[in-house]
Amino acid sequence: LWIYWRSLLLALATTLICLLLGFPVAHFIAQQPSAALRNLLLFLVTLLLVGLSVVMVYSASAVRAANRLEAVPEYFLYRQLLWAVIGFSAMLFTMRVDYHVYKRPAVLWSLLAVTTLLLITVLFMPERNGARRWIAISFITVQPSEIAKIVAILFTAAVLERRQLRDDRRLESL
Repeated sequence: LWIYWRSLLLALATTLICLLLGFPVAHFIAQQPSAALRNLLLFLVTLLLVGLSVVMVYSASAVRAANRLEAVPEYFLYRQLLWAVIGFSAMLFTMRVDYHVYKRPAVLWSLLAVTTLLLITVLFMPERNGARRWIAISFITVQPSEIAKIVAILFTAAVLERRQLRDDRRLESL
């Protein structure tokens, strides 16, 4: 029982720290004159948040992994670390690509088409836990709605930027 309370207190403390420090840190980063320094600070803040989330997952799931799954207590920690490494690898790859590439119509429409096909494909996949939301590829399961969120952000940003450039009025273009 103490472990559950400890996990809850740790989650509340982490949330409170993020709320109290989030705005001053964001303001500090925005005030930096160098774009390279701003990027480095954003990367370090991202690394800190991912590290905290990995600790939180371990804190919340160690007992469950040991008792219910009859696995090592660090089972979910290792899985979370694996996905954190994959996510950071994807982030580093994405950072290396010039951001102008993402607003090209060919890229946007291709991403939109692939995402739409994935969202339609999921309708014909077998049920998992009473829902058809996942596409299973070998040992990896993909939820197309997560990909759709990223594509929607890119598409909306490109549309708003084109409207802003056309109208040359920032506030009214939104």
